[in-house]
Amino acid sequence: MPLRSTLASITSTASWRRRAGPRPGAPTAAPAALPPGRAIHPSAHAAFSGLAAMLPAMPGVGARAEAAAPPSMRPTPEATREVLGELRRLRRGQGGSHASVWVPDEADAFVWRARVRPAEGSPLAEDLALLGSINEDDGGGGGGGGGQAEQDEQGGDQGAVLLELRFPPDYPAHPPFVRVLAPRFLMHTGHVTVGGSICAELLTSGGWSAGIKVDTLLEMIRLLLVDGGGRVDMRRVSPSPNPNPNPNPSPDPSPNPSA
Repeated sequence: MPLRSTLASITSTASWRRRAGPRPGAPTAAPAALPPGRAIHPSAHAAFSGLAAMLPAMPGVGARAEAAAPPSMRPTPEATREVLGELRRLRRGQGGSHASVWVPDEADAFVWRARVRPAEGSPLAEDLALLGSINEDDGGGGGGGGGQAEQDEQGGDQGAVLLELRFPPDYPAHPPFVRVLAPRFLMHTGHVTVGGSICAELLTSGGWSAGIKVDTLLEMIRLLLVDGGGRVDMRRVSPSPNPNPNPNPSPDPSPNPSA
């Protein structure tokens, strides 16, 4: 029997016995003493007690999972006002020429997409230009009919880095979570982690300031990507397969005698 089911059964039986009380006429037995030198370790006792206390709150073990988010996770009115205000301001073209933002799902204004362009002449900009030429040779999504969704998966506008911004429910008291969606960076470059998140003190509770606007944040990230030596992982790029694997085909190949 799985551990969760076993513990749930034990907890349920113990709870029923506590409510029902001892059976009439049943002798009251003293707790059995453990053999000498076989005491229960306090950490093990605390672990099992905590696990038993958690079981009733697990979905499917007796507690019903609430569909609505807990009150502490709902966006505050100030956060909603700030996020929507920033979105309207940046949509009016006040975000600068090096960045653009949009909301992929209008039902959730707390998740944004953004494109930032690194400084021209930087190694990252050169990598993005090379990546763009490879995508163009590979079709670049132009003939696939993928539209905006396909562009988002490939990094969208050539020469730009595609970011995702997730604003917390108490923004601007805490910073948004920012990660790179495309392209994939080389490890330990550009302050980008393996999972794509931006690792910078600016995006921590200690380094964040509520007065930082989104366009300022994007400009700082644009500089961090270059100053951190950001490079595109070209090993992850797969150019179009060559339909003719022979690099020097014969202009008039002789027929195969076995055909």
